Amino acid sequence: MKKSITSEFRLKRMDLRRVTEKARQLDIKRNPAPEAIFEEISTGFNLWCIPNDHPGGDWEKVKDKMIPGAFSKPCAFVGTVWAKWDEGVNHVIGMNLTTDAYHLRDYLPDEYVDVPRDARNSIHGRSDDWVWAQEKIAWLFKQAGVPCPPIYDGSNGD
Repeated sequence: MKKSITSEFRLKRMDLRRVTEKARQLDIKRNPAPEAIFEEISTGFNLWCIPNDHPGGDWEKVKDKMIPGAFSKPCAFVGTVWAKWDEGVNHVIGMNLTTDAYHLRDYLPDEYVDVPRDARNSIHGRSDDWVWAQEKIAWLFKQAGVPCPPIYDGSNGD
């Protein structure tokens, strides 16, 4: 279930940089280690799942369809995480998260679509994906030695 947390959390830019540097060290493109499921972006990172570490549920049905492509191991995109800034853009007050289960749409088209127009499920913001992503975000911040900020639903464009 998606949740937004309101707090007075403040994170310095340098601390966010430590997290994105850790994401770069654990980059799925180059690092074959099982915990390397991140892809650094400007003020955050993308999350990828692998056959042995995925959000569960219907991912179990498609885990064998993951391929490495240009990456170091078989994987599938799960979501994007980026900084949510204070009004002065001086401090990070949280992290925005969006999840998009394109792999489920591609391999379970009778069950998943981009925009639900019928009984099929949306691939965006699925609860299983959110829970898994939040765990991975908290783990990455811990590895960087930085407190994990609140995680917000980024699908509203913040």
